[in-house]
Amino acid sequence: MKIEGVFPALPTPFTLNGVLDETGLAKLVQHVIAGGVHGLWVLGSTSEFPSLNRNQKDKIVEICVQKAEGRIPVIVGVGDPDERALIKNSEAAQRAGASACFATLPYYYTLDSAESIQYLHRIASAVSLPFVFYDNPFSTNVRLDRDAMLEVALIPNLIAIKESSADFRRFIEVSQTLAGRAPASLLQGIEQLAAPSLLLGGACGVVMALVSVVPNLFVELYETALRGDVEELRRLQRQVLRLCRLYEVKGAATDGAFFAGLKAALEVVGICARYTTPPFADMPPEKMRDVEAILTEYQSESSEAQCG
Repeated sequence: MKIEGVFPALPTPFTLNGVLDETGLAKLVQHVIAGGVHGLWVLGSTSEFPSLNRNQKDKIVEICVQKAEGRIPVIVGVGDPDERALIKNSEAAQRAGASACFATLPYYYTLDSAESIQYLHRIASAVSLPFVFYDNPFSTNVRLDRDAMLEVALIPNLIAIKESSADFRRFIEVSQTLAGRAPASLLQGIEQLAAPSLLLGGACGVVMALVSVVPNLFVELYETALRGDVEELRRLQRQVLRLCRLYEVKGAATDGAFFAGLKAALEVVGICARYTTPPFADMPPEKMRDVEAILTEYQSESSEAQCG
């Protein structure tokens, strides 16, 4: 199984009282598929998964698999600090029809390189689904070096690595280390690094939250990178960077501001409401005009480019 292309890191729509918005989720999945994405990234960081119970997670996977209808792969997050729970999560995802699963290193506790590699060996061999390693140093406090990443990439049943360190130099180093030596795909998880990673960094694809809002933009960016059209790629990356301002509308660069901005944008484009789960706060009503202004600017520039 080859993982490449554009994958939305799907958020979880909620109603006002914190109930899973099943209609909103189905609409979101249909929206990104219509935008041309190459797969779905389900129950990742963007989903607010620590705030979800087991029944909600199962329903989310069920809806995503049903709406995908076998047209694109559904890659499901199964991570848990308890390895036994992680394996059970992967079994549930497989029964629901997931194409692959992913997990980070254990969060809360910090591992060294040897422990990290051993852990990933155990997990990848224990799960039946193809496995993707979600490398997220911000959540796990583990930053593997190039040699360790190569060992990880050579683990049987590991098909891809999503790298979300936000360090482009590290991304290139990992890409160069893996090139021709490991079959695993390398995916970029940071919007600000989308274009350079695809054009120069050896990325096979991107897994990003903003894809949920504007899937067509990221699909166009990916296809433009494949063509090697540098000038057009610069224009598209500038649009991505402007949209990243959505994460700053609510205030400081925190997870809460990230969730609030993303969900406020989804409300503006008519996909689902902007509600988040505690401890995060929704985008305040008085800030919604700023969100609308960012999206209007993007839509205007996109229209001008199409006319030109």
